[in-house]
Amino acid sequence: MVDLVAFVLLVLVIVGAPLVWLLLRSAPQPGTKQMVLLGGAAGEAELTSWASALRNAGIHPRVLKIGGTGYGPSTYYEVWVPARDEDKAREVLGL
Repeated sequence: MVDLVAFVLLVLVIVGAPLVWLLLRSAPQPGTKQMVLLGGAAGEAELTSWASALRNAGIHPRVLKIGGTGYGPSTYYEVWVPARDEDKAREVLGL
């Protein structure tokens, strides 16, 4: 019984400690923003242009499709960028 308890504790320390350390290290700090909304693209052509320009500048955007069925003018895309790249992204797109 003592050997089983010792084994369980050892496993918890070996597996649990690094997991807790990674969790604490990756947690966002108070007052920081991970991603910011750069703007909205009104269609796929504008989205493609924006995404291409951002990627060429070394910025990796995230895109969310908002509304619509994918057809017609009701389709709208939100373009998000890492907070650290916001100023550069606005400059690249002229916003």
